[in-house]
Amino acid sequence: MMNADEMHVLPSSFRDPAGFMCETGGEMYRVVTTEGREDVQHFFDSGLYDELGKAALILPHEQVSPSMVGMKDDVRVLRTNRLPFFSYPYEWSYAQFRDAALLTLDVTRRALNRGMILKDASAFNVSFHGTHAYFVDMLSFTRYTEGAPWLAYRQFCEHFLAPLLLSDYSGGQLFTMLQSHVDGIPLGIAASLLPLRSRFRFSESLHVHAHASGIRRFSVTGSQQARQRSTNVGALVESLWGLVSRLPRRRGTSGWSDYYDSTVYSDSEEAEKEQFVRTFIEEITPSAVWDLGSNTGRYARIASELGISTVAMDADPAVVDRMYQEGKARDDRTLLPLVMNIAQPSPRLGWAHEERASLQDRGPVDAALYLGIVHHLRFTHTIPLGKQIEYLAAIARNVVFEWIPPDDINVRRMIAGTVKEFLPYSIDILESELRKYFSVEKRMPVGSTGRLLHHLRLLPVP
Repeated sequence: MMNADEMHVLPSSFRDPAGFMCETGGEMYRVVTTEGREDVQHFFDSGLYDELGKAALILPHEQVSPSMVGMKDDVRVLRTNRLPFFSYPYEWSYAQFRDAALLTLDVTRRALNRGMILKDASAFNVSFHGTHAYFVDMLSFTRYTEGAPWLAYRQFCEHFLAPLLLSDYSGGQLFTMLQSHVDGIPLGIAASLLPLRSRFRFSESLHVHAHASGIRRFSVTGSQQARQRSTNVGALVESLWGLVSRLPRRRGTSGWSDYYDSTVYSDSEEAEKEQFVRTFIEEITPSAVWDLGSNTGRYARIASELGISTVAMDADPAVVDRMYQEGKARDDRTLLPLVMNIAQPSPRLGWAHEERASLQDRGPVDAALYLGIVHHLRFTHTIPLGKQIEYLAAIARNVVFEWIPPDDINVRRMIAGTVKEFLPYSIDILESELRKYFSVEKRMPVGSTGRLLHHLRLLPVP
């Protein structure tokens, strides 16, 4: 039997008395306690697990001996697949968020047909493998009694419906609100922020405005669940499905959507840069790659098309949305697009700052691409070169780093006539900071642009 001290319980997995997730020996396990045993047994016996697995809506699970995780026979242990990168709702684009909501409703529909329902409709129960969404918490399923209300209805509306409607009406992306509202956006807040016309659209009025009023009305009783107007949960789910599915499948545009059409590189210089990235990836054969400013994913796809798990991060939701929808059309399981501003990467969140991992906690990654971003961080966000290199050393073992010189036309446009012209920024500062953390394995100028590509390898810890 394995020593229980070798088992690591995931910090995000303590709220449900029915079980928890843990890892040991590089494998992921779900431990089902006595409180969750009957629901899990029904989940399998009813055929729901087989149905969801066949539809690729849930990750595969395999029952193993409790001794695999140092537990006694009074628990049930299921080994499950590990996702290459676990993302969070506040890192998704509009289309990803919409798809996650529809996935949750689809899973609920199927569960009802098998005599079960979701007791937990949190957006954090969904994650992505490439552009494919999975429902990842099988302990959220419980047996359903006909005529009973759906206790997770409010949670679905606060986690999915409110953020989607607020984003849709505003034309922006407000999912980062879930960083400060990890239990969902309160419906009272959502109702006050939505425009007046939303009150005259039946589904929005029912699921947000009337729902928020019901919560206020019944709060004096101490109940956390507003009374549902109908106990026909199937009709309720269909109403939510209709509302979410009618939301636009936006791709969106922004000032960065056509970035590669206006780049400083000629076609031949662009080919040189692509070849440098390709050679870098082929030489180090990474298990995973992060592109830390991917735009529409041109360079990230070099890695993903080689079958490497690749996370393409960009601060612009519109280009991430475009990247996601193009990847989804290919059923891409290797490229995961995320909305991530590297100047403000995802922090640790939740209880004791442990429930949701920071970007750094999810590293270090074997390889990172840092292309066309150093000057943005220096002059738009005033992040010194030394701080940028220090952070790269914390999250990546190998880096393709693109130096953008101070006389580059894009830098001049960025700082002309501002005090930022006087911020320290030079190749000498860069080289000095690099020597603290990395060896420079290779340098290559890109044509006549003055830009310089580096292959950086993290120095061993003394």
